[in-house]
Amino acid sequence: HLSPSNRARVLAEKAMVVSLTRGELRKHPEVSKWLDQGFELAPDLPELLYVAGIADEGAGSIEAALDSLEAANDIAPERPEIALRLAVFLVKHPQKGGNSLGEARQVRGPSLTQAITARANPTLGNGQRPAPDPRMRDA
Repeated sequence: HLSPSNRARVLAEKAMVVSLTRGELRKHPEVSKWLDQGFELAPDLPELLYVAGIADEGAGSIEAALDSLEAANDIAPERPEIALRLAVFLVKHPQKGGNSLGEARQVRGPSLTQAITARANPTLGNGQRPAPDPRMRDA
């Protein structure tokens, strides 16, 4: 039996798979229903807000998309995929959330580069070189 948060995550995944087909956003009548069900279970789940932003953008609801992506970023600023999506959104829709690429670079939370670097390899975030992988051998 899944917890309410995990059921909301399943609904978010379902909505994401249907909303993104072959890398293109598309509108699907069931997505809104699934997202509404997910929000009833876990209204502050960043994954759900992230998917809602993507789905809203695909449906042409630009204001709702911006609201969802900003809320997801506010809740989980350490998640690089959310910050990246918000930054790309601001570049694509400058009249809605900002005025330029510079605005997108100022997405709240850790910088995208730092967040992605820290996620990829925690030893790189502090400016130190990572230890060599013991599986590597000198040439």
